[in-house]
Amino acid sequence: PYGAPAPAAPGGQAYGAPAPAPAAPVSGPGGQPFSAPPSSGAPVSGPGGAPFSAPPAAVPPVTGGFNAVPPASGPAAAPAPRRGGFLVGVTLVAILVSLISVAVSVYALGVANDAKDAAGSAQQAAPAGNNQPNANNGNEGGNNQPTAAATTARPAVTTKAPRPATSPGELDPKAEFTESWSPSTINLEIHPPSSYGSRNIDLDKPEVGSSGDAADMQLVVSNGEFFTFDRDAKVVTMNSADVQPNDCAAKFDTSRLAPDTQINVKTADLTLCVNTSFEAAQHQGIKWKIVLLHVTGVAADGTVNVALKAWNVPD
Repeated sequence: PYGAPAPAAPGGQAYGAPAPAPAAPVSGPGGQPFSAPPSSGAPVSGPGGAPFSAPPAAVPPVTGGFNAVPPASGPAAAPAPRRGGFLVGVTLVAILVSLISVAVSVYALGVANDAKDAAGSAQQAAPAGNNQPNANNGNEGGNNQPTAAATTARPAVTTKAPRPATSPGELDPKAEFTESWSPSTINLEIHPPSSYGSRNIDLDKPEVGSSGDAADMQLVVSNGEFFTFDRDAKVVTMNSADVQPNDCAAKFDTSRLAPDTQINVKTADLTLCVNTSFEAAQHQGIKWKIVLLHVTGVAADGTVNVALKAWNVPD
């Protein structure tokens, strides 16, 4: 009917209404038309037809997981000291201990071998008679046959030790002395001289009243009676008249009386060993001697009785 509104044209526009002006196209990058993405959700194309997508939001990386500990805000910790030097020192000490142990073991082995060798030498040196079994050694019937070890044992070999060399005028206490006189003991009677005088005595012959050059001792009267001896003679006192020349020789170097010593003839049980002068014996061409003098008595008039024994010193 007239006056009614005209029906709308397709698209919502009324018939006869002027059409709206078309919208200017929106240009995209590079002047290309930019169209809104279709409603179907197709990807938006970028330049060159490549799909255009928005860059993802920057998300900070997560480190350490849920239990991560935030870094300390203070100064960095000092690095732990290296332990290499300590380990090298321990290794060197262990090597040194090992070397010492080896050295001790070698030394102990050497000592054991020496002891074994010494034992073997002692067994070989044992007298063969010591290896003979006795009647009760376990053999039935009293069989005393030696074992194989006993038959091969070597008897001990003993050698006499060489006599040490002595210089002329020196005595060897281990020398073999021979008796000078026969009989071996000579009793001598020594009469005293006048007051404050002396009488020479030669012990080599023996003889009283000899010349001064041959005298080995003197009987001196001077407020008593005394024995004095030649300065080259050696004199020692002995505790007994029952002595051997080796006993005298052993004391000459350790207990010799001083050359100017005067000995009272009335000394109880007076016994002396006298080694005569070596030079005087060489000069006279006689044997060098050791003389044992023992005073047997002194008479009222001063006469002295002595017993003498003498031994020749070996050349």
